[in-house]
Amino acid sequence: MSGSGTASRGKRIAALLLVVVSLAWAGRTGPARHFLASANDFVRYYRALEETSLRPGFWDRVALSLVLASAECPKTPCAKLTSS
Repeated sequence: MSGSGTASRGKRIAALLLVVVSLAWAGRTGPARHFLASANDFVRYYRALEETSLRPGFWDRVALSLVLASAECPKTPCAKLTSS
């Protein structure tokens, strides 16, 4: 029974990575490069959480990875919104 859980987890990760790669491949503009960096951060945090002794569930790892990846400093400064 545990083997089917591992296969299911692998399919979810593969599907998530397929979506990330598809979206990243859609454009090579500045925002697309920022998205690739954010996706890389997400995957890095997801894998790190997977290896912790806490063993959070799938959705917990996804949520925590999203929060951690979005909390990082942006690679480029944000444009200021000012009225001309």
